[in-house]
This record gives sequence, C-alpha cells and structure tokens, in this order.
Amino acid sequence: MIVVAVILLLGLGYLLNWLAALLATSVVWPYRAVSSRWPVVAYPLDSSLVARDDQRGDRSHRRRVTGRAAALALTERWVRDIERQGHLEEGGRPAAPDGGASATGRGSR
Repeated sequence: MIVVAVILLLGLGYLLNWLAALLATSVVWPYRAVSSRWPVVAYPLDSSLVARDDQRGDRSHRRRVTGRAAALALTERWVRDIERQGHLEEGGRPAAPDGGASATGRGSR
C-alpha cells in the first residue's frame, strides 16, 4: 500500500510540474509577442570543451533582441558559428535594438 501511495505522489508531482510549465508558457509567450522582446540563450552542452575554448569556464551566451524574426535569425547565426567553429565567437554582438542586423551580419550594442 505504501508503494502505491509513493507512486501516486510521484505521478502527482510530475503532473503538477508539467501543469506549472504549461501555465508559465501560456503567460510568457503572449507577453513576448506583445512586448516584442525575445531572449536568445545558448547553453554549452559539454563543460570540458568549453573550458578549453573559454578561459572563464562554462557559461551561457545571452542576447535580447526585438522581434521573433530577429531571435530566429540570431539562433540560426549561432548554429552556423557552432557548426563551423565548434563554439560561439566571443566577439559576437547582439542584434540591433530595432531587431535589424548590420551588413556584416552582426548587430550593434
């Protein structure tokens, strides 16, 4: 009987966690659509590789751009950088405040 109770509690905890994430998403997505502020974050997957490339250690790359299209473009650029070099360029800049990019493919700060 105790095993069944523990399984039910674990299942209920999993369900509540899933519902909380769904509720948060239902609030965050409309807010981003209305405000046009989209965060783009890249997390390193392998700390040992990051430690060799980046002297400061395992950290994420974060940029805030204006508009969903600018967020998607920045994500695609980061994917190309990672595929080509194995990591993001340290000198990379966020997209311009209006969501546009300069002719060099880099935004301004």
